[in-house]
Amino acid sequence: MGRSQEAALNRTFEQIKLTNLLSFGPDTPALELLPLNVLVGPNGSGKSNLFSALSILQAAPSKITRPIR
Repeated sequence: MGRSQEAALNRTFEQIKLTNLLSFGPDTPALELLPLNVLVGPNGSGKSNLFSALSILQAAPSKITRPIR
């Protein structure tokens, strides 16, 4: 594995903001992320939709340098 690939694997997100995607509306606040995060909530609150959004991000090209709009 090359050095740039290793660096890409070691990056972490500090926050994520989803807007107008699946169950996330226009006024959804940003989620602050820590090294360990636990998602708890009632059915239909968007837990699975958050994982779907992360899957979409994972499938995006690796050289994204600006926010997806």
